[in-house]
Amino acid sequence: MSLNDSSDSPIFQPFSGFHFASDLAHDPTSEPFDTLPLTAFDPLSTSINVRSLAARSTDAGEAARIADTVNRWKTERTIVPDDTERFYLYEMANLQDPSLRVNGVVGALLLDRVGLRVVPHEETTNRGFERWVTSLRASHMNIDPIIGLSGSRDLGPLLQRSGRVRRRIVANDGWVHTVSDIVDPEQIRAISLVVGERPVSLADGHHRYHAALAFAETMGASSYERAGSILAFISTSDTRGLGIHPFHRLLPNLETVDVAALSRDFVVTPGQPAPPDRPGSIVLLTGDETWNLAPLPTHLMTLPSPWRRASSAVAQTLLYPHLGIKEADCNYTTSLEAALAHAATGAPALLMAPLDGSTIAEAGRLGLRFPQKTTFFAPKPRAGVVLRAIV
Repeated sequence: MSLNDSSDSPIFQPFSGFHFASDLAHDPTSEPFDTLPLTAFDPLSTSINVRSLAARSTDAGEAARIADTVNRWKTERTIVPDDTERFYLYEMANLQDPSLRVNGVVGALLLDRVGLRVVPHEETTNRGFERWVTSLRASHMNIDPIIGLSGSRDLGPLLQRSGRVRRRIVANDGWVHTVSDIVDPEQIRAISLVVGERPVSLADGHHRYHAALAFAETMGASSYERAGSILAFISTSDTRGLGIHPFHRLLPNLETVDVAALSRDFVVTPGQPAPPDRPGSIVLLTGDETWNLAPLPTHLMTLPSPWRRASSAVAQTLLYPHLGIKEADCNYTTSLEAALAHAATGAPALLMAPLDGSTIAEAGRLGLRFPQKTTFFAPKPRAGVVLRAIV
């Protein structure tokens, strides 16, 4: 059965994961790869860390290095496989604020070429895509889980430990990551059924997902084979504790910004240099001036419901035509400080409002995608806490 005909395949399945040996004297896991610059991946490092499996380039030498590293780690039992398939409970708790907790389950999520059962919520760029394919081809491993949101209310009560704790990590940002086995057969069966009840909204990891699709196609993998799925952290769409943050837009230098003309599509008022609270609104930074842009309700009604609440979609549809730019002209940052610094140079910046999980889930149900770089999720599962073989 091909990836284009996967309607009968279970959407979310347990697997036998690989784990770094418990007697290592240091933490071999890593911050999520998409939060790190390329300089963080040192191919000459002798330290055992999952970053060694990330491709810095697409050349043959880099692929050979990754393949040699995986083979050596398996031979030396630096990474050790579980003997039976299971799910993995992944818990994240904040040391400073105990009320901030995120629970999810790590398993093998179906690669759905048709996009009916696993639904991306953002457009993607080509940045880094080929490097992800190189990593997959060389390592034959999923090493950094993507994030999916399930619309089922029955998933939360199933997120309980039924096996031993495998790893506990206190990260530098104050989040504690705990991974435990889920080995109870009835619990495993229930999780698989519940996640499969509704489409999974792909929340984070779009580039990794599409790279895995490309790799699976080159392998001729069917939905029943390991390469036909990807390592995924699935949480509930109410995202309790899982912060959804916006990507702000850094615009190129523009000769002028006709603020008065924006009133044809927005209610324009003086604003504060902070992200807006109102969904769909935008804060425009132009040097020394700050403007709050609230889209006119009559103009919003021309957009699909989830897009009305997405600042990125409002900017692309209503604001960019005024400025004479396209999405490809923008750079992105999650940092307010970086956006303010960019505006201080004289180039405009756009501060965006955050989305909520229900809006993302609604977009998934409708088959809609937001513009690229709309959301950033935090905290994220760490790379390398559990690895998944795909060949």
